[in-house]
Amino acid sequence: MFSLQHGNCTLGKCSVQASDAIPQAINIPVTFVVGTTDSTVITAVANGASYAQAFAPGVLMTVFGTGLAPVTRSANALPLPLDIAGVSATVNGVSAPLYYVSPGQVNVQVPYETGTGLAILGVNNNGQVASFPFTVAPAAPGLFTAPDGTLAYVVRARLASGQGLPRIGLRGTAKIYAGRVTLGYYLLRKPLAFVRRALGV
Repeated sequence: MFSLQHGNCTLGKCSVQASDAIPQAINIPVTFVVGTTDSTVITAVANGASYAQAFAPGVLMTVFGTGLAPVTRSANALPLPLDIAGVSATVNGVSAPLYYVSPGQVNVQVPYETGTGLAILGVNNNGQVASFPFTVAPAAPGLFTAPDGTLAYVVRARLASGQGLPRIGLRGTAKIYAGRVTLGYYLLRKPLAFVRRALGV
């Protein structure tokens, strides 16, 4: 028997310290479970663009399973809703925007507040809850493929104030301009990108 002096739990690990025990501190692996039901089950998750096991804050995640929603519906406005037909989702307890729900698939945007490392996805179908663990990386780029095999990507951008809407090209393309940069940065941009990716910053 020992008296607990200090306890600190984070996602994936719980540290317990006791002054009159040997050893005085132990680390206990922990998995926080959102909840489970028999009728709502998550069988797999994938990056919504690449279908790889690569997730980052802001990425569209495709969730596969059974009993995930009572009907098939898509979001019809921006910003994406947090509830469609009584279905909601969370990542580490933070509400996640929904793009699409159906009994076998839900498309969720991983909240930007999500930190890197182990995360828990929870899907609530009108009170029937399922959870699924996955790993969040600093970045997880993916390309969407059109039905004709054309690759596309999504750019999140802020338009300059006082400017009109951007003109889209003949094939649905738009030229993207950025601000001017120094010659040194321009010449070192690829090595710098490699270093940032390697360091996770």
